[in-house]
Amino acid sequence: MSKDNPPPIEITNALAALDVVRAENPQGDFSALSKTLPPLARRLAHNDLDISVEALAAHARAGADHVRDLYASLDGPQKNKRQKTYDEIIASYPTTPPQNRQQFLEAGNTEEYLAAIAGDNRSPAFAAVDVFTAIRLGHTDLALALIKKDAGKSMMMTPADLLKEAAGFNQIETFRAIAAAYKTPVNLCSAVAAAAKNNHSDMLQILFNDYNAHEHSVAIKSAAENDHADLVRTIFDLMKKAKKEIYIGLAMGAATESKGINTIRMLINEYDAYDPQTFRNLLTLAADHGNSTLVRMLVQEFNADVHAKDADGNLALQAAMWNEQFETACMLVDDFGADDSILDDSGRDMLRQTRLWLDAHDFSNPNLCGKNPALVKRTTFFDVQDMFKSESHSSIPPWPYIYSTAATFGTTDRVLRYLEQWGKPGNQPLHDIIQMIKIPTQDQIDQHQKPDLKAWGDALLQCGPKMAYLVKFSHFLPTPEKDASGRFWSYDRTIEALSTHTEFTRNFSPELVEIGLKAFWDDGDFAIAEKTYAAYHDQYTAQGEHKPENAIPAITIAGHHFGKDGFTFHRLPDGDVRGLALGAFTACCQHVGGAGRACAIHGFLSPASGFYVITNDKTDEVVAQSWAWRGESDELVLDSLEYLPSHMNTTQWKNLCTLFAQSANKAGVETIHLGKDGNTPRDLGLQEAKNPARPRDYNGYRDSEEQYVIARPK
Repeated sequence: MSKDNPPPIEITNALAALDVVRAENPQGDFSALSKTLPPLARRLAHNDLDISVEALAAHARAGADHVRDLYASLDGPQKNKRQKTYDEIIASYPTTPPQNRQQFLEAGNTEEYLAAIAGDNRSPAFAAVDVFTAIRLGHTDLALALIKKDAGKSMMMTPADLLKEAAGFNQIETFRAIAAAYKTPVNLCSAVAAAAKNNHSDMLQILFNDYNAHEHSVAIKSAAENDHADLVRTIFDLMKKAKKEIYIGLAMGAATESKGINTIRMLINEYDAYDPQTFRNLLTLAADHGNSTLVRMLVQEFNADVHAKDADGNLALQAAMWNEQFETACMLVDDFGADDSILDDSGRDMLRQTRLWLDAHDFSNPNLCGKNPALVKRTTFFDVQDMFKSESHSSIPPWPYIYSTAATFGTTDRVLRYLEQWGKPGNQPLHDIIQMIKIPTQDQIDQHQKPDLKAWGDALLQCGPKMAYLVKFSHFLPTPEKDASGRFWSYDRTIEALSTHTEFTRNFSPELVEIGLKAFWDDGDFAIAEKTYAAYHDQYTAQGEHKPENAIPAITIAGHHFGKDGFTFHRLPDGDVRGLALGAFTACCQHVGGAGRACAIHGFLSPASGFYVITNDKTDEVVAQSWAWRGESDELVLDSLEYLPSHMNTTQWKNLCTLFAQSANKAGVETIHLGKDGNTPRDLGLQEAKNPARPRDYNGYRDSEEQYVIARPK
C-alpha cells in the first residue's frame, strides 16, 4: 500500500498488537493470529468496538480460536438495526448441559431427572433448590423422591420448610403427601404464614381444619402485611366460629407497617377500629414506615391530626425523618402543613434534595439524595430498574447502580447495547459489568470539573468494563482520552492522563497512581497504599536499613530453565510499589483494593515477608507472583501461586518448584511449603504438609491454611 494510501488504523493497530505479543513470547507460533487478527480488527471497527493496540493484544493473547469465535459472533455493519431487548440478550447466551436436566426437573420427569443427577456430588444448597422447585411446581412424585434421596443434606430441608414451600404455592396434594411421609408432628407455623402471605384461603382452611393448626395470629399478621383484606376477614370468621377472640389490633399494626391500605380501610369500616388515639398512633407508625398512601388516607378521610403526638409523644414528621422516609416527610410538610421548624439544617436539606427528585421524576429514595436527578432520564432509570429486578431476588433495588448506569449511558438502548457487547452468561450479567461504575458526587464535581458523561458512555461501549472503573475519576478528567488516530477511545491513554493529572498527583506519586488505576483502586485504596508506602519509608529507608536478606532469599531463575523463555523468576525488590498491587496483575485479590489487602501490606512491610514474581524480560510485565513469608519454625512458605492462565502451566510450575527448592537450600532454607488454595495447581505431585506452617507475625486471611511440601530437611 502506498504512502498516499496508508492502511486503516485498525489494521495498523492489529499489526502493532501482534508485535506486542511476539515480544512477550518470542518462541510462540503466531502464524494463525497473523491471518485472523487483522480481519477481527476490521469487524470490531465496523461494530464501533475497541480496536486500540492494547485491546487487540488482549484478544491475541487469548489465542487464535478466541479471535475466530469473536469474529464469527460479530455482525458486519448494519444500519437501523433494532436493539435487542434485555430478555432477548439473555436468551442468546449459550445453554449448558445442566439446563437440560433443569428441563426434566421443571417438567416433573422423575426417572429422567434422577438419572441425570446420578453420581453428582451436589452441594446441600443445590439439593435444597431442586426439592423446593419440585414442590413449588406440584411435582409430588419427584419431590418425594428427592426428599428421600437428599434428606438430611441441608438444614433448609426440614419438614417444616418443605411444608411451608408447599403451602406457600398452594400445592395441596404435595402438602398432604409430604405431611404423610413424616410420622412425627411438624410445626406448621411457617406453613400457615406462607399460605396467608400468598392469599391461599383453601390451604389455610385445610391447615386449620385437617391438621389442627392453631396459629391464627400468625395467619392474621401475614395476611394483613400483604394487604389481603378478604383473607383477614375470612380468618376472623373462622375464629368467631371457634369462639376465639379476634385480633383487630394485630391486623391493624401489621397492615400499617406494610402499606396494607385495603386492610386498614376494611378494619375501620367493618370492625369499628376507630378512635383518635389509635389514629394518632397509626399516623406515626405509617410515617415511620414510609406509607404515604395510608398517611394521606388517615388525614384526608379520617381527619388524623399531623400536629398531634402519639402515645409515646412523637410526631408523624419526626417518625418519618428518623427512618429516612423523606418522601413521606415532604408530603406531611408540603401537603398537610406539618411544622418543619422542628428539623435541623441537615434534615431540611434532605427534604430539599428529595423535592428535587420528586419534581424531576415523581420519585425519590434516600440512597439518591445528593445525586443530581437532572443527569438521568426517567424512562431509562426505570427501565434499568426493571433489568435489575430480573437479576435479583432482593426486594430492595440497588439504587446507586441504577443511577450510575442511567446517568452514564443516557438511554435504554445504549444500556442494552453495552450489555449485548460486554455481558457474559451468569446470574447477574448486567450487574457484573456495571457495578464498578460510580458517578462523582456533586461536591466532587463542584470542586473540580463536570464530566462529559456522554463521552464516558461512548468509551465504555467501546472499551468495556475496564474503562468503567475509571468513571469515578471523571471529575479529574471530564473526557477520556482517544488513541493516536483520534477515532477510538483508549484505555491506556486515559490511564496515562489520569496518572499524571495534577489533581491526582497532588496526593500520590505518578507511579502509584498508574498502578492503582490499573488495579481499579478507589480513593480509599489509594490512601491505604500511600500510607503503607510511607510506613515502609519510615521503617526502612529513613533509617538507612532494609529487610533482612536471608528472610526472603534473593533467588533469580531464568525462564529457559523452567520452560518459559523470555521471562525471569525473581524476588520483587523490597519497597517496589508494585508489591501493593500484584494480585491485580494476576487476577487474584492480593492487593490493597481486594480481599487480600492484609496479605499485600504484610508482604510489603514485614521483615519476614516479601514477594516473588515472574516478569517479561523486555516489558517487565508481571505475569505470575507469590506472597512469601517465614513461619514460626523458620519455614519459607509460598502462600499460593497466582498467575495469568495463558502464561504458566503445571509442568512449568513443577520445574520451577524444583529449581526454587535447590536455590533456597543453598541460601540456608531447609523447609519450604506451598499453600494449597488460591490458584495453586492441584496436580503438582507434592505431598501434603502434616504440620502446616504458621506465619511469625500475621494471623489474617491467607491461602495457606493447608499446605504442600516443596522441600524438607534431609
